Amino acid sequence: MTSKISEKWPILSGKYEIGNKNANVVIVSISSRFNFPKDMFAICGEMRTENLGIERVIINTVSNCNIRYIVVCGKESKGHFAGQSLIAIHENGIDENGKIIGSKGAIPFIENIPKDAVERFRKQIKKVINLINETDATKIMENIKLIPREEPYEEEPFIFKMIEDTEKEIVYSGNNVLLTDNLAFNPINFVICDSNV
Repeated sequence: MTSKISEKWPILSGKYEIGNKNANVVIVSISSRFNFPKDMFAICGEMRTENLGIERVIINTVSNCNIRYIVVCGKESKGHFAGQSLIAIHENGIDENGKIIGSKGAIPFIENIPKDAVERFRKQIKKVINLINETDATKIMENIKLIPREEPYEEEPFIFKMIEDTEKEIVYSGNNVLLTDNLAFNPINFVICDSNV
């Protein structure tokens, strides 16, 4: 088996532990923490939100073609349903507005990564193993041991740049803060208005 991994993998930081980058499993522990042997997983960590958390999992997954399975375990995040939403995005994808189809989460929108990254994730991951609310590490490890070893995904690692905030100079004009050449924000009245008025 040949390894196909981005040079700077993992791409994004987070509340996770790096294990064996050639492993074919990611362990998403939602809002719980576990201490699994590092040879069992590529990344193991928390994912508490149904939007930014899932985006980070997708980015770090599609940039390592060895990853073919995701185990979702640990306590589900209240209100966010992050684990259920990860399963939903794998099964159903997103609609034209970026909403995760079938998610029970409060704000299940994917806004910072392209739809083709979501589709690549859905193709690359053979199965998301649902162990939501399972907190017994021994039972979780037993399930991980049953996962077959797979060839890496056949395409190259999927890499893209996140849109980064750029530093902008804040310009004050009277009581207003100029946002663009044409828009100003009045912090006293909380109004956005035409800056030419």
